[in-house]
Amino acid sequence: MLSLTFGLVAALCWGLHDFIIRILKQPRGIYASIAAVLFFGCLFQSPVVILYADFSKISYIALSLSVVSGSFFALAGIALYKAFVIGPIKLVAPIVGAYPVFSLIFSGLNGNLPTYIHFGAVIIIVISTGYVAASKDENQGSLSNKKSAIFWAIASSFSFASSFALGQYASNLSDQYALLLPNRVSALIALIFIAKYLTMPIVPDLSEWRIFAFMALLDAIAQGFVISSGKLEFPVFASISASLFGLVTILLAAIILRERIYPKQWIAILFVFFGLTILSY
Repeated sequence: MLSLTFGLVAALCWGLHDFIIRILKQPRGIYASIAAVLFFGCLFQSPVVILYADFSKISYIALSLSVVSGSFFALAGIALYKAFVIGPIKLVAPIVGAYPVFSLIFSGLNGNLPTYIHFGAVIIIVISTGYVAASKDENQGSLSNKKSAIFWAIASSFSFASSFALGQYASNLSDQYALLLPNRVSALIALIFIAKYLTMPIVPDLSEWRIFAFMALLDAIAQGFVISSGKLEFPVFASISASLFGLVTILLAAIILRERIYPKQWIAILFVFFGLTILSY
C-alpha cells in the first residue's frame, strides 16, 4: 500500500534526523536548532512549490487547516524535547510513539474506520516499538518528575497526530504542493512566538549550518511524504508507519555507536515488521 510506503520513507528520514540531534552539540538550545531546521526547510521546499504548485486550487479551508497543522507540528517538537529533558527515554518514547492511536481516532471521526485487523496491527506496532525504547539502559536518576514528563509526552503525541491528520485532510482538499510552504512557515512562526514568550534564544549557531541544512532536508522530505499521503487510500497508514522513526534512531545508534540491542528487543522489532505486513494487505 502506497500510503504505508510514504510513512516508512518518513520514518527513515526522521529517524536519521533524530539520530543527528542526539549527537549534535546545541550551544544555543533546542528552540534555535528547530528554528534553523524549519528555516532551511522553507528554503528547500520553495523550488518545489514554484515548479509544481497550483495556487488556483487552494481553498480558504485547506489553507487554514495547513496553517493549524504546521502550528501543531511546532508544538509537537517542543513538547517532545521538554519530555525527553524531564524524563527518560524508556518512559517518554513509548508515549510519543503511541500517537498512531490518536491518528486512528481522528481517522474514525473523519469516517475512515479501520478494520479490526488493521486496528490490531497498529496495537502490535505501538506496543512493540514502545518495548524496544522502554528496554533501553538508562540512568535511573532521570526518573524524577514523571508526571510532568508524561504530560509533555502526551502533548507531543497528540500534537503529532493532529498535525498529520489536519495536513492530510488539507492535502485532500487542495493542491498538496501549494500547501507545503504555509505549513512550514506557520510552524516556524509558531516556534518563534513560543520561544519569545519563554525568552528562549531563537537565533542558531550557524557554524553548523551544513548539518542544520541536511536535517532540514530530511525533515522536509518526511513531513512532505506524510502530508501528501492525504490523497491516497487510508492516509492514516502513513502516519502509523512514520511513527517508527524512534525505532530507526535506535537501530542507527546500534549500527554506528555500537549500542547494544538485546534479544527480546530484536523479537519486538520482528513484531513491528509483522504488524506492518498485516497493514500492507
